[in-house]
Amino acid sequence: MYEPKLRIEAIKDERRKNEEKIERLTARNKELLRKQTDIENDWILGMIRACNLAPEKIEELVRTMPQREAGGDEAAEKAGETSGLIQGGGYFADA
Repeated sequence: MYEPKLRIEAIKDERRKNEEKIERLTARNKELLRKQTDIENDWILGMIRACNLAPEKIEELVRTMPQREAGGDEAAEKAGETSGLIQGGGYFADA
């Protein structure tokens, strides 16, 4: 059986490694979110440009859209609502 000091050091070492891994994974998640947001923004701009809408018309359309409560698309999906823009699991359905 291990001495308590050795067991404690092993636990501390494992915790340190876990913290380093969490930092790496957190940084990776932030980068993935940034990439996802960039793609979504490009997609939105592409749809707007394809419609040849003036900025004033876009503003008017956004103002007339129904407002969602806190919880966003997930709450609307549970309630059985769709946006009318993109059918499915919200504005940007996860595949």
